Amino acid sequence: MKRTPILIVIALAIFSSAFASKNPTPEVSKSLVFPVSGKKSNIGSFWGDVRDGGRRKHQGIDIFARKGTPVLAIADGIIVSKGNTPRGGKTLWLQPVGYPWTVYYAHLDQQKVKEGQFVKKGEVLGTVGNTGNARYTPAHLHFGIYTWIGAVNPLPYVKYSPRIVSPLAKPAAKQAPLVKVSKPKPIKQKPNVATVAAFPRKYVMKTISISADPGAQYYVTTRSNVVRVHNGKVQVVGKWNKANSNKYPYRITLANNKKVFVKPSGKLITAEGVEIGKVS
Repeated sequence: MKRTPILIVIALAIFSSAFASKNPTPEVSKSLVFPVSGKKSNIGSFWGDVRDGGRRKHQGIDIFARKGTPVLAIADGIIVSKGNTPRGGKTLWLQPVGYPWTVYYAHLDQQKVKEGQFVKKGEVLGTVGNTGNARYTPAHLHFGIYTWIGAVNPLPYVKYSPRIVSPLAKPAAKQAPLVKVSKPKPIKQKPNVATVAAFPRKYVMKTISISADPGAQYYVTTRSNVVRVHNGKVQVVGKWNKANSNKYPYRITLANNKKVFVKPSGKLITAEGVEIGKVS
């Protein structure tokens, strides 16, 4: 099935429509980072500018910079889509954690992240380029913001955002307490608002309940990443994969290379045979 990024936006309709009708406050803009690294980039094309001889209008802003300049995550979030289209060229869609809108990056020269990957604010996602229908124009980033009603003017979101000269390096993987067990007692949990914002249902394959970690919710994404959501923070903690054992048809390989197994009944157990949760 073709993945249409706009469906990500529609999924966020559970939030108040007030988000779509009002510009973000300067405080929100200041909490984000400018999407292009350094201080030499400039916005050369704005929201509503005429395109294709008047047949359409620009639904974003163009930030011009030298080809190869790092493009940054404006907030912590998940890369929910990575593509290459005739119009946008090499593109990325970022779903920020805790915000009811999605970020669109287009005309990239390089894409340095994977679909389903969690990224930190200021981390390099790719580089400025002129791919797609921008191949005859100077290198630039097409930057867009989409709410559940569609594209909105992205300028207010980054107008006051600080510019980063030295982008963040990719953070080291962190291990969540997935296998730390103390008298397991099954606890059912409902995802909070931050969980829903971070993981549109389109990109969730399975839900995992961990008895020893009741304050967090675990998901298996459609890209087979195992992620942990807690207090609005997201960690990639492992990988869901097939096993060669007939007794345990699936296994999860954690970031520290330890493994936990899923029985046909959905019970999640450690290599020592201790039940620690449930997969559904």
